[in-house]
Amino acid sequence: LYHHQLEQRITHLNAVLHAIRSVNQLITQEKDRPKLLQRACDLLIDTRGYHAAWIALQDDSSGLTITAQAGFAGDLTVWTELLRSGKLPDCVHRALGQSEVVVIRDIAAACGDCPAAARCQGYSVLCVSLASGDKVYGVLRVLLPSQFTEQAEEHTLFKEVADDLAFALHDIELEEERKRAEEELRQQKELLQTILDHIPIMIAFLDSDGTHKWVNRCWERTLGWSLEEAQTHNILEELYPNPEYRQYV
Repeated sequence: LYHHQLEQRITHLNAVLHAIRSVNQLITQEKDRPKLLQRACDLLIDTRGYHAAWIALQDDSSGLTITAQAGFAGDLTVWTELLRSGKLPDCVHRALGQSEVVVIRDIAAACGDCPAAARCQGYSVLCVSLASGDKVYGVLRVLLPSQFTEQAEEHTLFKEVADDLAFALHDIELEEERKRAEEELRQQKELLQTILDHIPIMIAFLDSDGTHKWVNRCWERTLGWSLEEAQTHNILEELYPNPEYRQYV
């Protein structure tokens, strides 16, 4: 019996390790948040490491909403609405308040009010926050056979995959912020360009050596130089042919 249990434990941990490797490969390739989370849930159950998995993320109102799930049969609308109303299942509420893995062994006793409790019977729950630095993005929750929930290795591996997903979410968030900043800068540059082009004064931006980087429309209209043509001129050399005087400009 002991050898059979040990064999089951090794098989299960190998399946979880396989899932973690697959999720890590996914993280390097997928930068779309919904696709990343859905595929991660799929991978966690594809290896038979877990019976079911779902991920809930915080929304704009700081509530939670189901973002991805795999392994749960039937419609999860009731469960989703429960999270959105702020009535969090016990495992989720506890996971959001700590960094450690939350274990629910007796689902009937601990999750009696959860509309999905009936679907989880016969299994135990592991739940952990998806946190990177000081920010909590949501929670990862899985179902697995009860005999594996006591293993320290199980908790370590589960926390590892959650941390990897949280880091990926953080990376996606930074990329989105970078794109927003670039778009704001582009809009500001366009606005500045429009303002400068309508000023009836010749304006030019020069490099330190005197070559033109940019000229406004008034400059173009007055001298007849396009920006491309202006860039072929060195205004300091043309205005101050003598290098001795040029150094004081």
